[in-house]
Amino acid sequence: MADERHSALPAYSDWLSQRLNLYQSFVRRLVDHPGEKGAIVEEAVKSTLREVLPRRFSIGTGFVVNSAREQSAQMDAIIFDNESNKPVTLEGGVGLFPIECVYGVVEVKSVVNASAVRSYVKAISHLRKMAASGKFFVRYEAQHTAQRRAVSTAQYVRSTLPPRSFLFGLTTTFRTPEQFAGKFGDLCRTIGGHSHSTIILEKSWVIRQVPYSEPTQFEISRENALETFFVHLIDAVQSLVLGPVHLPAYLPAALTKPSLFTLPGRDRAGSA
Repeated sequence: MADERHSALPAYSDWLSQRLNLYQSFVRRLVDHPGEKGAIVEEAVKSTLREVLPRRFSIGTGFVVNSAREQSAQMDAIIFDNESNKPVTLEGGVGLFPIECVYGVVEVKSVVNASAVRSYVKAISHLRKMAASGKFFVRYEAQHTAQRRAVSTAQYVRSTLPPRSFLFGLTTTFRTPEQFAGKFGDLCRTIGGHSHSTIILEKSWVIRQVPYSEPTQFEISRENALETFFVHLIDAVQSLVLGPVHLPAYLPAALTKPSLFTLPGRDRAGSA
């Protein structure tokens, strides 16, 4: 049995590498065809995400919203929970995603220049501030009353952990990854924000911001770019624990105290 497991592992690794290389080759060919970039690159990135992420992660595009009635910029790819929660899909496939159901966002740029970096940092900074306003979940557990009756009780949980943020760039005007990291770090200090991983595909750069580093530090990789980027992405989104959204946070009218009606006759024990 042990030998079978060892022989199967390279097959799985080879399959995963081949799938990533296939998408990498396709996207890299777009470097020579500027008119074909944009939406095609976004769709290629989304297809790759659907290929490598577990089924519980769904992929969409649109806006993140929260119970404080704040809204993000439009995000190219949103990784979200479609099992415990349901976003609203608008015309054209654009969605509204409660922040409680969002694992992460991926911004896709054909060319990563200073303007694109500033736009990205502003977007993820605002998203982190939205999370700081509060994410509200509900969890249920079974308990027994003093009369030994089984009841389901709700626990309301508030979290401020922000969705994970990623930047996927096809090419760049920055000469070195260090130059990019310097610009990005300066913007994070003035605007705020944190990027869990950035890839510049044409250059085979992957730049990962080290959490809570002071001064800001970056890990830079120069090979196996797509594989490294998706390892960062999968690790980051899986570290975020989500659950069912506490709907009254979005529907305060649902908290209006209802009237009580009691059935006449004998009281009966039951479960709730």
